[in-house]
Amino acid sequence: MDEPTPNTAVRKPYVCIISGHARERWIERIADPKRYEHLRTCPGCGTCVNLLHDIRRFIQLGGRYIDREIASRFKVALEAGSRVVDASFLEAFKKQFGENVPYEFDQNGRAVFVIAKNNTEGEPPILVTVLTDEMIDGTVIRKMSTDEMKTVFKRWQFEIRQKKHRG
Repeated sequence: MDEPTPNTAVRKPYVCIISGHARERWIERIADPKRYEHLRTCPGCGTCVNLLHDIRRFIQLGGRYIDREIASRFKVALEAGSRVVDASFLEAFKKQFGENVPYEFDQNGRAVFVIAKNNTEGEPPILVTVLTDEMIDGTVIRKMSTDEMKTVFKRWQFEIRQKKHRG
């Protein structure tokens, strides 16, 4: 690779590698959730196809802007140490994707970043997808059995009581 000259701009790499899927989910779930709400409830129709094309066009036109916004929010989450540690969610995620889940979950506002370690030394982690904070509880409810949910609800009640006493 050529060495940069004083007149050549060198782009700093982002704090993560952003997958195409993550970009699409960012637009759908974080940037404009009301516009794309239809995609969450419909199993597939002409409107869904049009909305997906709309998302992809938006990425083509504003990809760098989207990447900067995602990377910036992810960096804030990393620096704040804002990691999702909900035991029920982590357990449900393992049920869905297997015991050896190599993911970490960092959060900034409503955005939950699903991060995979990069096996290439010196390379940043990979942003696989973006969830919303509401999806944490939804994942738990979808993946747990009725008996497991009894324990989860007790844990959630305990956490709510703890928050009330702290704040």
